[in-house]
Order: sequence, then C-alpha cells, then structure tokens
Amino acid sequence: MTKTLQHIALIPDGNRRWARAHGLPILTGHAQVTDHVIPDLVRTCIQQEIPYFTVWAFSTENWGRDQAEVTGLMDLFAGLYDKFAARIAAQNVRVTFIGRRDNLSPALQDMIARWTEDTKLHTGLTFTIALNYGGHDDILRAVNKIIAEKRLSEIGDRTLRDYLDTSVNDLPDPDLIIRPGGEKRLSGFMSWQGAYSELYFSDKMMPDFGPDDLRAAIADFHDRQRRFGK
Repeated sequence: MTKTLQHIALIPDGNRRWARAHGLPILTGHAQVTDHVIPDLVRTCIQQEIPYFTVWAFSTENWGRDQAEVTGLMDLFAGLYDKFAARIAAQNVRVTFIGRRDNLSPALQDMIARWTEDTKLHTGLTFTIALNYGGHDDILRAVNKIIAEKRLSEIGDRTLRDYLDTSVNDLPDPDLIIRPGGEKRLSGFMSWQGAYSELYFSDKMMPDFGPDDLRAAIADFHDRQRRFGK
C-alpha cells in the first residue's frame, strides 16, 4: 500500500456549459481554462511538490464537434507557446506532449517540437499536455507499432508499455485522475495507464476549478488506501 502522489492527471470538463451559463461564446470557456485556470494549477502542483501533472486538452473524439469550435481550439493551442513559454521557463517546468500528431497542423506540430526541445533539460515539474489523445487510440497505435516491428511473440505488459505515448516521456502511471464538470466517467483517458488510479470527481465546472479545489483533491487522495488488487 502506498499513498505517494507522483502524478496527477486532469480531465477538464464543463467549459462549454460554463460559457453558456454566463452568456458567453463557447471559446471563452476554453480560453478561461488555458489562460488562467491551468497556469494556477501548474503553480499549485509546484507548491505541492507534485512531480508530474498531465492535462487532457483535446481528445481524438473532439474532432466531431462543431467545426468553428475545433478551429478556435486549434488556434488557442497554437498560441500557448507565445503566451506561456517564458513563464514556464522561469518555473523550470518541463513540457511534454502525448497524443497523435499526424493530423495536427504544421503550426501545432512546430509548437510541440519547440516547447519540448526548449524545456527538455528542465528539472522541475513535468507538465504534459494530452493533445489529440485518446486512450484507445494510444493502445491501438502501440499494438500497430509492435506488429510493424515484428515483436508479436513477446507482447506483455512491459512490451506494450514501451510503445504507449507515456513511455516516450517516461511518465509514470497517474496516481490520481481528477474530473471536474459533474460527469463521472473517464471517457477513455489513459485507458491502460489509469487502471489503478484513484478517481476524484467535482461538480464544479472546469473554469471555476481553482487551486483550493486541487488541494482538496490531493487531501482526499491522502485519506485513501491503495491496495492495487492486493
């Protein structure tokens, strides 16, 4: 049994409902999270000495949303580097990404490459952005890579893990997965890696989920017993 909290993963939810409730454009809810909420949570993780923090920014299923919203989100993501690169560097944060990149725009692929390269030697918090990520897609891509490399005879837990997106960045499995927004499901997030994660759900919409809420989730985690099936 262990209560060590190394990795927090977050499923932001409720951005659109929050915007509608406030009579605002949908993208305003997303921008509130990327521009204000997530930076505050990154800072809180640093203060709480959490080594790894992952945020699911965009899922492989989100492409099915209204095209104007998808386009706006892609523009929002592409601008994150210019907004936050200097602040992230000052905090000694290492930025990594998981998710498929083949159908992302050149601007987004360039942003990912630049931010990853710029921060690869940083030794503080590892902040991972799950962009165009799906847990099932992650597993399927891993299996296809194993097939392509003809390693079928040795497929096991360790082999599969070596081909998942998280292995590239040496990310440990999440100890705690948090989902604000009132929904109580994982929607396929980190399907393999999250098998034994503790789950924390909040009724607050993501734009209202702040540092105090994150600290409450951490406190709740430390009140639990983890047995990993034992």
